[in-house]
Amino acid sequence: MVHINVGADETPFDVHVELLCSCSPYFDSIYGDRTKKPIPSDPVCFPDEDPVVFAELLAWMYYGDTPIDLPSRTSIHFLLQLWILAGTFEIARLQNQVIHCRTEIAKVSGRTFSCDDIDYVYNHTLPQSPLRLLLVDNWARNATQEHLTSCQKSLPYPFLEELCRALIERKGIVKNAEGEIHSVERYNIHPPPPEDQNGRL
Repeated sequence: MVHINVGADETPFDVHVELLCSCSPYFDSIYGDRTKKPIPSDPVCFPDEDPVVFAELLAWMYYGDTPIDLPSRTSIHFLLQLWILAGTFEIARLQNQVIHCRTEIAKVSGRTFSCDDIDYVYNHTLPQSPLRLLLVDNWARNATQEHLTSCQKSLPYPFLEELCRALIERKGIVKNAEGEIHSVERYNIHPPPPEDQNGRL
């Protein structure tokens, strides 16, 4: 068993090491010599992560899928946190499942990500992140002038820059009033080949 403490209060979790390593290349790299050496008894600590989100990630590991009620019983912000945490641990399959949940919500006409959600994502992801792309596409499709006016000063500059680019691109390709909904595969994470699993996504 691996002992993991999560959050400022060090919420403890005990996880089967083989399950942890089979799901996460991140942990597999940490415990790569687990067949030769005993698992350290000291806990691995993640003080900046949310233990509730981490518990959902562990549930996914043990059950092998995202619960069907995940979008209905959690907030949009929670799903964003789960996607980012899965990225931290290099779990592309969970990221893609969360994106599939989220894009179904994003398709609803007029619904946009909040300014707080956008700020959170841009503070926790790298440029070219599929999650950033999802936010930009969502605003390019659904945002109104009122949306922009109400939170323009609080939106990250890179988001505004990418939104302008997306709107110009959209102007050239959209031919009907309904607009275009991108395929969910546009936002998928593509893990590296097996020999490169120790590299970063």
